[in-house]
Amino acid sequence: MVVMHMSQQEATSGCGIGLASQSSTRSLLKLITEKKASRQLDYIYTQVPSFPCIKCGLCCFNCCETHYLEYLNILNYVKKLPAERRARLVHKVVGYEFLNLLKIDLECPFLDDNECVIYQKRPLACRFFGLYPEKEYTNRRDDSQSANRNLAEYYRENFGLKIPDLVVSHDVDQCEHNRNEEGKVLALSFYERERLQEMYLSVEDRVFPEEMARPRGEVERFSYFFIKNFLGEGELFEIRLALMRDYLENGRIDGIDEIIRQYKVKF
Repeated sequence: MVVMHMSQQEATSGCGIGLASQSSTRSLLKLITEKKASRQLDYIYTQVPSFPCIKCGLCCFNCCETHYLEYLNILNYVKKLPAERRARLVHKVVGYEFLNLLKIDLECPFLDDNECVIYQKRPLACRFFGLYPEKEYTNRRDDSQSANRNLAEYYRENFGLKIPDLVVSHDVDQCEHNRNEEGKVLALSFYERERLQEMYLSVEDRVFPEEMARPRGEVERFSYFFIKNFLGEGELFEIRLALMRDYLENGRIDGIDEIIRQYKVKF
């Protein structure tokens, strides 16, 4: 899908999705391992048409967006990476979450020298990109641009923060390499994507306890899901404002390291 740099989630303090604490997240990671959720997700992913990736990195201009079970699946995968690589990823994920509204050069934290660190576990949103019917993609891009402008105006009016025009207007075309072996353009209709979404929700419902409160069916940035393990919604929003202001006024980003240390943020 067309993914905005900004989210309506960021526009209002205290309106966030209720997510698990660090301790309950560990329990959930154990649960999805026991229920073989990764294998079930892998099966759904095989149903999405694929085409060779030329590793240009252009479509990874935003942090990947995930359903909650997909987020946990990726988190489980990342936790098994070498410690040094996890430390680098933490800095990139946290930096993205707090400064993506200001820095046009921030790409998906999982993109490393145009290689996707989580390519085998990338979520449906990543797999759908490039497969939208052209008219639908154009409409999504227009909606994205409109939402970006509205959110930029919100930050300007309420906090005196100027979101750079390049960030507000940035978007990309669909991949021109989305063709099958016969050279035919690949596309997934709305109904085909809905079928895959329903398959995903069926897996989620089987994996999670029925009584568990969760953001069922909702999609968010991986970076947002991740940082919510360490910060409450109001606290997250206030820190974002402070870091954004420091960057705009002083060009500094060293506050990211301080947040990681202070809140013991890690994979």
